[in-house]
Amino acid sequence: MKTSCFHYCGTLLFAGLIGGCGISVDNLIPPSSPALTPHFDKTIKVHNVTGAKETYFGGPALVSNEDYTEALVGTLKQSNLFQQVFTDKPGDYELITTILAHGQDRGLDYKNAMVVEYRIVYAISKKPLWKKVVNSRHEVTVWQAFSGAARTIRSQEGSVRKNLKQFITSLASAKFE
Repeated sequence: MKTSCFHYCGTLLFAGLIGGCGISVDNLIPPSSPALTPHFDKTIKVHNVTGAKETYFGGPALVSNEDYTEALVGTLKQSNLFQQVFTDKPGDYELITTILAHGQDRGLDYKNAMVVEYRIVYAISKKPLWKKVVNSRHEVTVWQAFSGAARTIRSQEGSVRKNLKQFITSLASAKFE
């Protein structure tokens, strides 16, 4: 049986669309220059992020709690602000992160907004040390990505990157104790 050129092209196009329809954690981590020495001479445990909305069929691709947690841990490790960053064992401090709001406006240009609360507490006493609410926005135009699926993913990833970058910038200038 002979397969047509249209069949191959259609299969490649479909595979490209499906392959490009997911948020990549690597694209969530903002580029940064790590501190030469840790800013805080302590370790931190990162709790699982909460508050993310579930993605639904036909709706925008929103970052999940798991993806945000992975990006947050990667960003903290890359920043070198703490001696070590853990998710599976205790640290001197604990980071509790809640996505308070996130959503997207659609049109020709996709605009994504996100509000995230970051709280750092002492691990033993749970006494609050530091709190920051970060509001971020990112827009992707039709000229940057023609496909609606690509625009929604890029706008979400951009909003997360900006949020994490603001968080790290604020944390880098914070003083504990």
